[in-house]
Amino acid sequence: MAALKLDHPLVYVIVLNWNGHQDTRACLQSLQRCSYPRFRTVLVDNNSTVPGAAALAADFPDVTFIKNQDNLGFARGNNVGIRAALRNDAAYVYLLNNDTVVDPAFLDELVAAAESQERAGALCGTVLELRSAGQGDDQGKTLTISYAGGRLSRVRGEITHLGKGRQLSDLRDGEGPRDTGCITGCGVLLPCRVLMRVGLLDEDFFFGIEDIELSWRLLRLGWHLIYVPTSLIWHRGGRSRAYSPSEVRRAYASKITLMRKCLSPLMFGIWLVLFTVYMAFVGALRSVLRLRASGYTQGSRTAYARAIFGALVHAWQTVASGVRRATVNALK
Repeated sequence: MAALKLDHPLVYVIVLNWNGHQDTRACLQSLQRCSYPRFRTVLVDNNSTVPGAAALAADFPDVTFIKNQDNLGFARGNNVGIRAALRNDAAYVYLLNNDTVVDPAFLDELVAAAESQERAGALCGTVLELRSAGQGDDQGKTLTISYAGGRLSRVRGEITHLGKGRQLSDLRDGEGPRDTGCITGCGVLLPCRVLMRVGLLDEDFFFGIEDIELSWRLLRLGWHLIYVPTSLIWHRGGRSRAYSPSEVRRAYASKITLMRKCLSPLMFGIWLVLFTVYMAFVGALRSVLRLRASGYTQGSRTAYARAIFGALVHAWQTVASGVRRATVNALK
């Protein structure tokens, strides 16, 4: 292994893998071309259930391999890698999704920005879309933006990626680092001194919401979220799939947990009422539209009444389940 240059802050790049060995291999290969002179890569495997993890460990001997005994989810899985970095005196950790590839200079740009801004709590670069080979360059890399900074909605508990769908050439030449409203969890640089003060990723969330909660927490505590346009990574992401009912319920529960954590008790109570009304209205509207599409007429009052009542009950059960889960998390 090449000697690390000690005049640069030590960065630990943490890649979390679960059954995504092909993507992870491409990610690790791109990291081998990274120009930053002082970084380590940690591959955390979340107890993958398909073959391939052992081959990754063998094929990338310079990578530190950690195998969890269970699928710990995104936050807990990454925290395993973060704690390893803290034990080894890292100055920064960079959380990187396994379905990404990186520009060789991506870390140079981020670390330079972080070192020049004392109140930087988290830094992200430009995220571009990664598609199948032939849809971009030979690796599938495109110049279509997925993230170029973002906004955080404290009313909806959601983030919006700025620049999404635009081209990299649309960014202004020479544009330097600037404050932004949210980070993206697919690639983010976190100063270890900040993590030791504000805490690691919130393990009440299994998958999703972690980057929203961390953005909100850092901003609330007075840290800045920095977007660095010149740091580039490509993210495959966005693969369409059907979500099971349990995953949908978990997503709603996570949103309720997020709002309980981030709002005052009074504002959370108001938000919860409005959220329940919204869920009931949307569910009822969808039920009516499905009936219309299946040929029911306006005279079928019983069918409409049952559909609407079912939607209201479902909304109530979903919200009640989310509140119970949020309460359990709060009592841990």
